[in-house]
Amino acid sequence: MSESFYPSSDALRSTDTDSERGHRARGPQLGLTCLAVGLGIFLAVVLAALVFVFFGIRSAAGWSAIGFVGLAIGGAFAAVAASAYRRATAVRWWQILGSAFGVGLLLNSINRAARVDFIFIIVNIVNVASIVAMIVGGIVAVIQVSAKPPATLPHDALVAPIVGYTDDGRPVYGRPVPGPSGTQSTNVFAVLALVFGIIGGLLGLVFGHIALSQIRRTGEAGRGMAIAGLALGYITLTFILLGMIGYSVFVAAT
Repeated sequence: MSESFYPSSDALRSTDTDSERGHRARGPQLGLTCLAVGLGIFLAVVLAALVFVFFGIRSAAGWSAIGFVGLAIGGAFAAVAASAYRRATAVRWWQILGSAFGVGLLLNSINRAARVDFIFIIVNIVNVASIVAMIVGGIVAVIQVSAKPPATLPHDALVAPIVGYTDDGRPVYGRPVPGPSGTQSTNVFAVLALVFGIIGGLLGLVFGHIALSQIRRTGEAGRGMAIAGLALGYITLTFILLGMIGYSVFVAAT
């Protein structure tokens, strides 16, 4: 009697049916898309501010050069995303983030090079909207992850891991091996840790440790997001402590 096997858990989430594959090929879910766009533009704003403060670039020529760099970066990521879309494969969140980063860097460079009030207002509206997109996108992403039904596997099912992809983006499965039964979903606290770590909140530390503790017990997905949230949270804490030390030294010196 022949045995049936199932794709790996990742494949169950991304290759169940042709209709689902076609839908997901359009890109990540709405929440993650908004989060990636907002984070990309926000990182561009931070980079432009750091360049202005530490490198002292004031000339229009200097900011024009930085704007061309942003255009090249955004164009490169957008080309990769467009290529994935044409192949009917998923557009990844980092492709969206890179495209948004390039656009944000270009807009902020134009703003600093032109020094026109109208452009200043438009660019700052975009910058504020990026922060709103991060917050709203993070909340929506958490809701979508928590509401998404997990993939299920029958008891003692054989799982075929993905070992590669064909030219048209279809997965190639390897030798079936015994896989875990039950379900695997993404830990909600891991998503929260990443969201609050990105927006600079110390809650990323709290949610990150909670997520890792739960993932060790339950075997849920999301360990990478929890670690990323912890790293960003500790970076935020480091900057806060350095700022407090620097302020104390400044006050003592004066």
